[in-house]
Amino acid sequence: TSDIKSDLRIWLKFLQGFNGVSFFPDSEWQDLNTLNFFTDSAGSHDLGCGAYFQGSWFFLPWPAGWENKEILKDICFLEMIPVVLAIEVWGLQLRNKKVVFNVDNIALVSVINKQTTKSKRLMELVRHFVLGLMKNNVVFKAKHISSVDNKIADSISRKEWQRFKELVPTARSFPEKLPQELVSWICSCK
Repeated sequence: TSDIKSDLRIWLKFLQGFNGVSFFPDSEWQDLNTLNFFTDSAGSHDLGCGAYFQGSWFFLPWPAGWENKEILKDICFLEMIPVVLAIEVWGLQLRNKKVVFNVDNIALVSVINKQTTKSKRLMELVRHFVLGLMKNNVVFKAKHISSVDNKIADSISRKEWQRFKELVPTARSFPEKLPQELVSWICSCK
């Protein structure tokens, strides 16, 4: 099927860059207390998604073409975007770690832990996610947290910059650069 072919393309992409070396991951799981790692998305056309990791952060505004479109109602897809971008941006810093992803969307927790979904659009992001983890030898699991405990990323996704600075006054002044190829692909989704 086309889905199986897409899965195989991800494996092929991984194997083309794999040098045959693998390491044992750290024995301890890293969670929000040790990593200070948060992601979030807002479902409004004038907002976007963001992530925070140990003083670094990024924000991606939703494309103007998504206004009044069904894609903004697909909250699992929207919530997965910053998770995938975070692996691309900070993957090297997570290399050889066991990471607990704290997600405030219970449905996405299930998708991340199972690494599969019936949604074709979301499954494409899951494939990018898994590839990023494999490249960096990251073992992962997702855990649900309440939105109340996700204030930092929530403030980024909602462009509440004053609140963000109050929550993490030591955060860097400027956001991380996002991988343009992946951002372009995300923005082309419908």
